[in-house]
Amino acid sequence: GKVVLMSTATTLGMLSAYHRPLLNHQAYAAHHGYGSILSLVSKDKLKGRSGKFAKHIALGVQVNKRAYDMACHVDLDAWFASWDSLSTYSKHWPESKNLFFGDTGQVWLNSGLMCARSNDWSSKFF
Repeated sequence: GKVVLMSTATTLGMLSAYHRPLLNHQAYAAHHGYGSILSLVSKDKLKGRSGKFAKHIALGVQVNKRAYDMACHVDLDAWFASWDSLSTYSKHWPESKNLFFGDTGQVWLNSGLMCARSNDWSSKFF
């Protein structure tokens, strides 16, 4: 299905610091035929929450649009060193699960890579 790879910033100033990773994200997405989106989430959309919630807001917007079967958010500081497709990592993602996170092998959840299926459940979640 159609996939979009996205990252989120909360200020324009963030973009210069993450220029090279963003180019890496765009090249990775283009190589695999994914859509590529950079979302700018303003402070008023955060409603007093930490800027770390911007990715959830932006991901929710894409899931609700349903232009893609799967929307994946990658943190601005992430770097694709491997050109393996996202399906390599999500091949064991059960159809009954609507969210996918990168596995750190640790106790905590790493939201640096977070994917959501565009469906009713994900729309309600975000």
